[in-house]
Amino acid sequence: MENTIMAKLNSLLRRCQEYGEKYKLLVGQGVSKVSDDFCTTFKTDIPAILEEWFPKDVYKIKGSIGTGRVTQCPWIAIMNVKETTSTQQGVYIVFLFSKDLQKIYLTLAQGVTKTPQDEIIAKRDQIRSTLKFDTELLKEHNE
Repeated sequence: MENTIMAKLNSLLRRCQEYGEKYKLLVGQGVSKVSDDFCTTFKTDIPAILEEWFPKDVYKIKGSIGTGRVTQCPWIAIMNVKETTSTQQGVYIVFLFSKDLQKIYLTLAQGVTKTPQDEIIAKRDQIRSTLKFDTELLKEHNE
């Protein structure tokens, strides 16, 4: 079953990559210009496949190509509902895509829109101490 899920996910990601050159030209324009097929793949099909690994009762998975305008970094977030259900606050895993959809970065993100600066810094410090990384590898940018 694991191989089947991975094969489906890879197929969907390849479909996104094939749309990459068109997507890159649409950045900054209205999201209505993005093909319906790509929107469905990105916002519905990929999250549905990820739900095979991350059950709906524990995780919320959301994909976005932007609100109103097409974003340079489309993303798919995986949020533990005990932590957050919104990318505007809390800590979550996110797949960030390059503007041409050829690269995918798996990151640990922290929502900042609805979180006070002191909470952001406290959570950052907690995560860093848990990870026990060499501080030279972890950059601080509190802007």
